Amino acid sequence: MLGIWTSCGTKAESYSHTTQTSIEVDTLQTPTDTIDRSSLLGVHKYVLSQTCTYSGCHDGHFEPDFRTVQSSYSTLVYQPILKNNAKEEFQYRVIPFDTARSVLYERITNCCFVNQDDRMPQSTIGEPLAQKDIDAVGQWIMEGAKDIFGESSKAPEENLQ
Repeated sequence: MLGIWTSCGTKAESYSHTTQTSIEVDTLQTPTDTIDRSSLLGVHKYVLSQTCTYSGCHDGHFEPDFRTVQSSYSTLVYQPILKNNAKEEFQYRVIPFDTARSVLYERITNCCFVNQDDRMPQSTIGEPLAQKDIDAVGQWIMEGAKDIFGESSKAPEENLQ
């Protein structure tokens, strides 16, 4: 039996509570993660941080730096490359809306960028990323390589105008 008291200290009503409520939750149908795989957050969470941040790789020792979402973005989009292919075809690591000119996409899809078996990630030499991961990176690039705010960067030459 519980009593409810008014602010002046008098008992307003009494009631007893014996009902128990149970809620069943079907965990198989309850989404546990709502991050879009092809967003910057998704690409970082499911691809870059899982396959590229091993010790001595893209863990802050050299660029691109995939330790955080922000460091990933700021060292990828319109950032000059350090290692090019023999034909010198690439200028930037990621060019929004263009997988063909983005060296990141080339490195995860081409087995022989410069040398035999130099496809990324190097932790699994000779084995490509899962197709769903390649697709997520490609979709992120083709949809504008947007930052965490949903904005696409302008090309460096556009920032000068």
